[in-house]
Amino acid sequence: MYSILQAFKNIFQNKFISFISVLSIALVFTFINLISSINYYSLDFIESSSSKIENQIYLKNTEPENLNLISEFLYKYENIAFNVINEKEGLENLSQKYPNLESFLVKNKISNPLPLTIVIQSKDLTTFASIKNQISKNFPENYDKTLNSKTNATLNPIIKNLLIFQNLSNKILIFSTLSLIIISTLILIISIRNNFHTRKNEIQIMQMLGAKYSKIQNPIIVESNIIIISGLFIGFYIAFYLTRLLSIQIDKNIINKFIGAEIIVSILIASLLSIIICKKQLKKERLIHDL
Repeated sequence: MYSILQAFKNIFQNKFISFISVLSIALVFTFINLISSINYYSLDFIESSSSKIENQIYLKNTEPENLNLISEFLYKYENIAFNVINEKEGLENLSQKYPNLESFLVKNKISNPLPLTIVIQSKDLTTFASIKNQISKNFPENYDKTLNSKTNATLNPIIKNLLIFQNLSNKILIFSTLSLIIISTLILIISIRNNFHTRKNEIQIMQMLGAKYSKIQNPIIVESNIIIISGLFIGFYIAFYLTRLLSIQIDKNIINKFIGAEIIVSILIASLLSIIICKKQLKKERLIHDL
């Protein structure tokens, strides 16, 4: 209880510095939460877009035994859904779009030109290329290179652009988060050092009276945590308001987990910094006193 009361007393004694520290940390957490929200929304958009992309693999000269082997191979991929469309089903599907197609083929005595097709859906865009490469290597006699090369030419640029956007979004999040964590750490260090400077005489008197190390250190740890947690919640509410303005919707469970992680990391950083700086400053003060 003493540590909490002393921490609040120190905060009110240094109102201006405490306010600037809280405001600075709030701005840092605003940017962290805002960038994280935009990143999550972007990745969610990419994932939903990816699941709508149907990648088709065309096969030729495929016997039932070979088709079973290919199907067994595809079942190994847990993150995909696939459907096998035979030549007859393919013609029926195409005839729904072009009603005169079948009569045209019959009239001109043309046999069904459509190949056996495997339609694959996956949220992971990198899976498509992997599957095609494996099928072309493991089943070269069944893989239709001519038809598949045409679909590759159409889909590959779309998949490539989505993957570039995904990687860029992740890199921006990592770089921004690390930069902002460093900035908030520096702000906290300045705040703790200023606390020592303003309480220098008080700490020296407490040392002379034989105060325990914990009695000097604990209020500073509590004060640091109050400042960083206050900044965190203010930053969160500002970011939450801004995401609403930008019409970014995020699941509440994900928000709660993210805030929980932020609180735990913030408390660890604030406590660790306070302990390290306390030890260094107290050693310095004792050396000055001894001289």
